[in-house]
Amino acid sequence: MLVIFTNYDQVSAVLEDCALQLVKKANGRLTVKLGPPHSDSTGVQKTLRASQNVTLFYFGHGELPPRGLVAQDMKPGIHSKNLDLLKNRLVFATSCYSAQSLAAASKRHGATVIGYRGKMMVSYRENDRKLQKRCILAAAMSLLAGNDAATAIKAAIDAFSDAADKLIKGTVEDSSIASTVYQINAQALELSGPNRKMQ
Repeated sequence: MLVIFTNYDQVSAVLEDCALQLVKKANGRLTVKLGPPHSDSTGVQKTLRASQNVTLFYFGHGELPPRGLVAQDMKPGIHSKNLDLLKNRLVFATSCYSAQSLAAASKRHGATVIGYRGKMMVSYRENDRKLQKRCILAAAMSLLAGNDAATAIKAAIDAFSDAADKLIKGTVEDSSIASTVYQINAQALELSGPNRKMQ
């Protein structure tokens, strides 16, 4: 498995923390861990070329139209003109707009993509860190456990939904975070391409 992540602002710092947690839980399945400063657009593309068909976990920003997944140098590392790098690959893209920007990878190149349609929301509250990380990594942990992509995305949707249900019963601030982060993420998760397991 490949774990690629960035860290150049508050959102990507939160996502880097999730990526590093995934690396710790990889149980010897990690092929490459690529983070700053090496996770620039050139490094991302070089790593994908060198590790074909290996499951990709990407943590960072995503942009439209259709710029793709943004690398450490703030340039698209994966974009509409190089989606062949994802050929026959299982991709878990923890990035805004990843479902839209990587849709052609599923249609044209046989990739399986778990991504977010629209914005992926992040809470900066310190007391959300543990819960948020568990939700963000729910699909990844399901895949590591040997489940297929359909089962994994359901695990993530359930994790975000359960967190929202729990928080909505709390303080006004908790309720606000429940609807602006957890519920939105549960609704934004999307699976495209053939259903498969990690290789």
